[in-house]
Amino acid sequence: MSESERRAAAIHEAGHAVVMWALGSCVDAVTVEDGGKGCIHISGGGPTLSIAQEIAIAAAGAAAVELLKAEKWLYASFTDDMKIVELLEGYPEGDANVLRGEGEKLAIDILAANVDLLTALADALDQSGRLAGKELTTFLRQSRP
Repeated sequence: MSESERRAAAIHEAGHAVVMWALGSCVDAVTVEDGGKGCIHISGGGPTLSIAQEIAIAAAGAAAVELLKAEKWLYASFTDDMKIVELLEGYPEGDANVLRGEGEKLAIDILAANVDLLTALADALDQSGRLAGKELTTFLRQSRP
């Protein structure tokens, strides 16, 4: 994995984490693995989210990469796109398009309002590959504007 791909993966996962955190979900760990795969671990008991909020979380990785102008690579957001399609299953096309637009806008708005946190979290993930537990919680709380 090249340095730019690792950086993009860190930004992508940081985007998911920042939006989840902003929406009140408890983010337990954020990981970026060799090969560009990343994941977010959350604990239950968070708020019940609307479809638009769930779409925002799924769209946040790609939105973060776009916002910070990172290198994109093929298939980076494939799983996220499939999650959005799954969330919108059963909605009429017009309603699905509106919900998707609302979710994507929410992701962009949250990330733009928290761009310093997004950048700092991406930097930390790029360097360490993983933030978890108290270290992550402290990081998120200290970074709150």
